[in-house]
Amino acid sequence: MANASMLVIQDDVYSGSLHLDEVLLSAISEAEGGAAAFAFATKNGLSAIFDSEEFAAFCRSGHHFELYLGIDAVTNVETLEYAGELSSKHGGRLIVRVYYDSGHPGIFHPKISWFKNPEGDGCVAFVGSGNLTVAGLQGNIEVFSWMEQDRASFEETLRTWNGWIDAASKAGRVHDVDDPEVLARAEMNAWGRSRSALVRGIDRDDISAEAIDSVPLDDENLIMISCVPRQQGRGWSQFAMAKEYYTDYFEFEVDESTGVPKSTGQRRVLLQSVGEDGTLGNLESRAGNISSTSRNFRMELEAARGVTVLDGDNPVVVFRKTGARSYLYEVFGSDSPWSARLKEFARQHNPDLRGNQLPKCRASITELASIMPALPLLKIEGPWVELDGAGD
Repeated sequence: MANASMLVIQDDVYSGSLHLDEVLLSAISEAEGGAAAFAFATKNGLSAIFDSEEFAAFCRSGHHFELYLGIDAVTNVETLEYAGELSSKHGGRLIVRVYYDSGHPGIFHPKISWFKNPEGDGCVAFVGSGNLTVAGLQGNIEVFSWMEQDRASFEETLRTWNGWIDAASKAGRVHDVDDPEVLARAEMNAWGRSRSALVRGIDRDDISAEAIDSVPLDDENLIMISCVPRQQGRGWSQFAMAKEYYTDYFEFEVDESTGVPKSTGQRRVLLQSVGEDGTLGNLESRAGNISSTSRNFRMELEAARGVTVLDGDNPVVVFRKTGARSYLYEVFGSDSPWSARLKEFARQHNPDLRGNQLPKCRASITELASIMPALPLLKIEGPWVELDGAGD
């Protein structure tokens, strides 16, 4: 392997834009080891990468990943507790540590990841501006580099990395996530601009950049309503859809020459489920896929697992677009009072449906809210529930 690098821009105004979560999960899918260090992290940022099916498969294959987090701002106790839960969930193959030195005048501010290839002859490394937050992974305008290294360069990378971690550990700067000193400092990281963080020298604009909301979207067609088709032997969690929804609403890319998703830098969507009581599920980072047999365009929906559906019925799902490739969604089974009303709404708003077709449509938030203002999905404030942990 020859050394190579590529500049990656995370800015959806640019047609070639890729999001940090998309390239990280693509790298994880092909790696046999890795590590990362991020200045700031949130529960949702952790969930998008380390509670993904790609990372679960990485761990099931016996691989390990080391993650170092900073707590000088943003990263709070809830995030650290969740990091511990993820480590346990993956059998200790995700090793999470905190870099912190109360006596140091500067802050911990890196954003870097590296991955070892199965052949052992190199790695893919990402160095850039994005943190392990939803804003850093998708929402913010970020720039980072994607570098592939040959064996000699990778060995030098590992010597530098391991030398740094060893020195920091001996200096007492590397801690467990449940270290009392770490938790006490993380308690100070209230959402927004941390007074203590500013005193320690964090630039005010750096903090506020982690808290920005998505740019408000035009209301038209932000809502998608669809019955969930039954997938033989797969339950209801596999949501199949027409190509127009797959590409136009969810912004997945399809290689027109082959009719399948693009494999390099594959686009992903960020999903967060809403319960009927208004509670929010964990963030889901999902790639699209196409069935090799039915040719259906599909996507996994965690909240559809175990939904109650009577014989002859189908659950219904409502999506609300909140930003570029980011969505809230809510799934309703046969026992929900919303189910029949949503199916009727979809039929009325899609007159082209034939009699045997399952109800589906796109609509504006205003249209749906005029009929069902109490729908939990519509009562969530703001264009994005939790860019960086503010929503919980």
